[in-house]
Amino acid sequence: MLILGTEPITIKWFTPNRVEITNNHLNAYRIDRVGKDSRLTIFDAFPTDSGDYKCLAENKFGTAKCIFELKITEKNNFNYNIEQKPPTVSAKQSTIYAKQGQRFVVFNFLVVFGDETVICWYRIVQDSEQHIIPNTKKYEVSQ
Repeated sequence: MLILGTEPITIKWFTPNRVEITNNHLNAYRIDRVGKDSRLTIFDAFPTDSGDYKCLAENKFGTAKCIFELKITEKNNFNYNIEQKPPTVSAKQSTIYAKQGQRFVVFNFLVVFGDETVICWYRIVQDSEQHIIPNTKKYEVSQ
């Protein structure tokens, strides 16, 4: 959500049950704020997470809110009325070079996909052993 106004601006997110999302909910949610952008991420979403999520932006001059309706359906109940296509990527496989101790390495590529595509990054530990890279402080995986 893009937030405009005079700083300082306080941003709060609320669940459909009107519970404020805080650091106590780190296993289920993550809130990121970069500049004027605030983003709520819901981990492992299920149909029970469906409902109206509210974002409240507030400063000493007033308050603004935005409500997002989230509908999560079970895979088997989803009605496919769109043409089914495999995903396509914008770049072919390439080698990325980094120096030991480098603060971070970014892998970017654009994926064009339908509703059911799952994107996973893998780290090859040994020649035949692969591990899915989780979304952690060390690795940030976003779609």
